Amino acid sequence: QIRVHGLPKVQDYNFEVCVNTQDTLRVSGGEFYNWFPPTRLNENFGPEVRFSAIADSVPQVIDYLVSVTNSQNCSDTSNVKVKIIGLDSTPVFPFGVDTLLTIGDSFRLSLPNVPGLIYEWSPEEYFACTGCSSQMLYGIEDVEYLVEVDDIFGCTDRAISVRVRINEEPRSLDVPDAFTPNGDGINDIIYPQGWGVEEYESFRIYNRYGELIFEGSGSRPAWNGLIGDIPAAADTYVFVVRAKMYNQRKRQVLQGSFMLIR
Repeated sequence: QIRVHGLPKVQDYNFEVCVNTQDTLRVSGGEFYNWFPPTRLNENFGPEVRFSAIADSVPQVIDYLVSVTNSQNCSDTSNVKVKIIGLDSTPVFPFGVDTLLTIGDSFRLSLPNVPGLIYEWSPEEYFACTGCSSQMLYGIEDVEYLVEVDDIFGCTDRAISVRVRINEEPRSLDVPDAFTPNGDGINDIIYPQGWGVEEYESFRIYNRYGELIFEGSGSRPAWNGLIGDIPAAADTYVFVVRAKMYNQRKRQVLQGSFMLIR
């Protein structure tokens, strides 16, 4: 009597594995499995093997033949194709960022700008561009941001915590002692400077006769040494600055003098 046993129920498989990771390849249809070649595998037998996607470049495709044998000792072959996917270069990210800023100060945080990376910054109300790799962060209040990073292949999957803490001291307000508006690009303008300043409500400059010759306001009101279109004379000038400071209701006022040198 002749018994005819059926072949294993095999099929072909296609896997995608992110570069520089390991993943499990699973096949089915029989009792015994033999993988060939054994390249990049932790072992070459069994329905599940670990695949190592350490690659010099992407994409790469690795082909395997898996001999599948059932309990009746009948065999067939399954074709397995593994594609290594990912970015051309491996970006390096910080585990987290924790910085202390004087209130009103700012700094730029730049993360890797690699083609194919996808950024998402939150809370989104703090950012004009939630998908940018570089952000200017402002020291107005204590805040913690979250940056979620992925790529077009779904291989990066990082979450970076960015914490900004505020130091409300020191607060200061100052104006330089002198400036030289001679057109050389160095020290050609004079303006108030300080820590913790939200806005300069006024910056007034007077000549020795008490005449107002300049008035400005905003984030950096600056005098270029001109009265109208005429260069002001080398002399001593008096200033009055009125500034709104962060988290303070009372305005800060500074008075003093400076030299215009020609």
